[in-house]
This record gives sequence, C-alpha cells and structure tokens, in this order.
Amino acid sequence: DGPKYYNGNDSDLFHKSEVLYGFHHAREAIRRSRTVFVVEGYTDCIAAQMAGIENVVGVLGTALTEQHVSNLKLISDQVILIYDGDEAGQLNADRVVGKFLSQDVDLKILTLPDGLDPAEYLATHGLDAFQTLVESALEAWEFKYQKLLKKHGTHTEGSRQSVLSEMLELMGQAPKLAGTLREDSLLGRLSQRLLIPEKKIREQLTKVRSKQAGSSFADGSGNISESGDSNGEFERLVAGRLDKHEKTEAGLLEIILTSPEWIGLIADRLSPEELRNPYFRAFYQNCCDLHESGRVPSREGILAHTEDSDLKRLAVVLEDWSQHKGIAEKLSETDVASNVPSFLLQQLEILLWRGEVTKHERTKGEIAGYTSLEGSLSDKDKELLLKIKNFNQKRTNQKSTI
Repeated sequence: DGPKYYNGNDSDLFHKSEVLYGFHHAREAIRRSRTVFVVEGYTDCIAAQMAGIENVVGVLGTALTEQHVSNLKLISDQVILIYDGDEAGQLNADRVVGKFLSQDVDLKILTLPDGLDPAEYLATHGLDAFQTLVESALEAWEFKYQKLLKKHGTHTEGSRQSVLSEMLELMGQAPKLAGTLREDSLLGRLSQRLLIPEKKIREQLTKVRSKQAGSSFADGSGNISESGDSNGEFERLVAGRLDKHEKTEAGLLEIILTSPEWIGLIADRLSPEELRNPYFRAFYQNCCDLHESGRVPSREGILAHTEDSDLKRLAVVLEDWSQHKGIAEKLSETDVASNVPSFLLQQLEILLWRGEVTKHERTKGEIAGYTSLEGSLSDKDKELLLKIKNFNQKRTNQKSTI
C-alpha cells in the first residue's frame, strides 16, 4: 500500500507549520464552542466534518507547532489533540506533551483504541461513540503521567522514583514553566500521588535542569551545550571514536542526511529518546523539529536553520562519513513489500530491537523486586510475566544481530 498522505515540502507561499487544514470551515464552530479538535491530516479532518463534527482542523505533515497553538488560542479555550492509535500516533502524542507543557491553554490528548485513526473509528463505531471517547481525553500532563504509571507502576519506591524522574525530565524540557503557578500545581500533584515530599521533588527538578543545561539540551530546544566537560566528549565523537551503539546511531543520522525524504517515516517509528548518545539525540531531535516545521533536514537545511555551532559541525562530519561509507548506494536497494530502502529498515530494526532489550531488562528487575510472597501470582505478577513471555517470543523471531 502507498502512504496515507503525500508529505511535500514548504514553499514561498505554503508553510505547514502555520497552516491548519479546514480552519476556514471550522472557525465559527470553534468560536461558538470555544473548543477545537486537531487531527493528523486532511483525510481525518474531512471524515470528522462529514460525520457532523464542525470544530475540527488537521495538521499537514507536521506535528502541532507553537504557531498553530498561538493561532488557535485566539478563538478557543480548549485544544483536544486526537492521535491515531498506531505506534506513530503514540510517539507523536508523547512528543507534544513537553513542547506545550508551559502553554497557557487547556490542552488535552486522546489516542484512539485498536490502532484506528479518526476516519476509521467514526466509520466503525459512529459519532456517538466517538463523542463519548472524546470525553475521556486527558489533560496533556495527565496523559504522560498515566502512560508512565502503566510503564513503571507505583508499587515500590524504585518504581515511584522512575515515574518521578521521567516526569521531571519532561518538565525540565519546558523552560518557560519554571517559577510559574502551573509548575507549583504540577509539583504538588506529583508529591501527593507519589508520596514524596514536595521539597525533595523541587530539589530533584533543580538538579535535572542543571544537568540539562550542562549537557545535550541547553535550553530545551535541542541545542548542544558549550560546557567544557562535554566538549571533550564531542571531540571524541567527531574524531570518529565511537562505540558500537554510537556507530548504529550515527548510521541512522547518515541515512537522514543522505536521503532526508525518509525523515517522516523514521520519526514516526523512532523517538529521539531511543538514541543514547546525547549529541546524536540532540541532532536527531533537531532533524525532527526541522521536519515538523516543514523544512528539510539535509546538511544545507541544518546549516541554514540551526543556530548551534556544534550541531552544524556534526552535520558536516556525518555527511562526510556517509559519503565515505557509500550510504547513498546502500539505500538504492528497496524492500519490495514496503517500498522503503532495505538498509534503512535494517538500521531501524536494530535500534528498535535495542529498545525492546532495554525494556526487557527493566521488566526483569521490576519483577525481581515485586513478585508476590503470598504463594500465588498477583495481577501485577501476571502482567510482568506476560511482558517477559512476549519479549522471549520476539527474541526467538529476531534475526538481526545487535
């Protein structure tokens, strides 16, 4: 099957980061209801309009941007993002939380069940079921918190700390949140739910922000710090002294620079958090941001639209590596089933499988510290054991060498 949408580039007259499909039709309905639904493309927007939902718009080949939100805030009080239930939709939902955590807008997120998109859900279940589902949409911060509860639980001190650490990492990526009443409210909620004193949470958030300021995300925008401690590490990378994990990550970035037209597919499948090296993670995040704003993450695009000097230098180095390795030639062979370069699919599979292995190790540690002592398996025990079983099945079928 072909792609659901053709994602073209920006032009002098068309800027995807500013345009919302169907806005001119939905404007009055949005003003009346003070609520707007945002879907991921024009097909879903048209389907929703045909089903009777007037206050709906669609983004066009980008994630929701700050410019989109600024425009919507002028005529609405509540923005409800509706994402497809597939893996790409889940990733997009995760990305948007940190970006708009400090925005003065009631932002809610809904991911549809069973891997369906809005058009499919409406066709299968109808408008009434869709509206009932929308009522369960979670506030963006709550959406992320609930995902982490499913991931870690709160049954041990270690699991609560894991939830807290990831939530504070998220808050640390929103510099405009610092010192606001909203930050006070969120920290109070964390303290109450995780049974951790608020003072300790604040101290930990301060450490998170200091660490982020001195490492890969100096200002929450994906820029690399110029701090002396990290400079030696950066020089090691550009000199090509990479470990096996860094070589895999560099390989993916080389593919992006060689064939930037595949960034949409890559971003849909792989979150920046999957990259372990902070410099490569920042570079990949920058590529995703350029794509979301309608720009091309080529070497030229990065040099023209990125302020960070280290990211620019990394773009030049990575492109040089890609030419030396003949990446363009490796991408010439296409997988018949997906019409995607086989080499790209192999690199993605290695990185995604590495993430599965990491999750598996975390699950094993979790069950070791939690298994019920009552002689019978609790529901939590069964859930963890099922995760291990599923992983072992995947490992049996896994043919890539990591």
